[in-house]
Amino acid sequence: MHPAQQVSCFLDNPGVLMYGMMCVLYTTAMWLLLASYLELPVSATQSTISSIVGMTLAYGGRACVVWHRESEHFPGFQGVGAILLYWLLSPIVAGVASCLVFLALRTFVLRSPHAFRRSFWVFPVLVMIIVALDGE
Repeated sequence: MHPAQQVSCFLDNPGVLMYGMMCVLYTTAMWLLLASYLELPVSATQSTISSIVGMTLAYGGRACVVWHRESEHFPGFQGVGAILLYWLLSPIVAGVASCLVFLALRTFVLRSPHAFRRSFWVFPVLVMIIVALDGE
């Protein structure tokens, strides 16, 4: 189950959920192929979640979509609202983080009188940090 779907809406007919998710995969793939052909900047994640919300709306109506639910985890709620908040915040946080990393590198490596030598020490550390963060 996706966090944006009510479990109770699909309990009586789980085959509809399986068929609906297959349709989500198909329509998302077709949309991404079309968007790539038209050279449109789209997100696979946003396309998939939008397809899941659309499928859930088509099957069970607005009551089957979890628009907002209290949660113990950040940001304090779940559902479509939390997903929209993450879509809004993630580019901002990524932009601030990349700006801070670039400013640090520019200050301590690129503008150093020994920039070439420092880059040999900094680059492996940066690669190690990225692998550690992305390695799950």
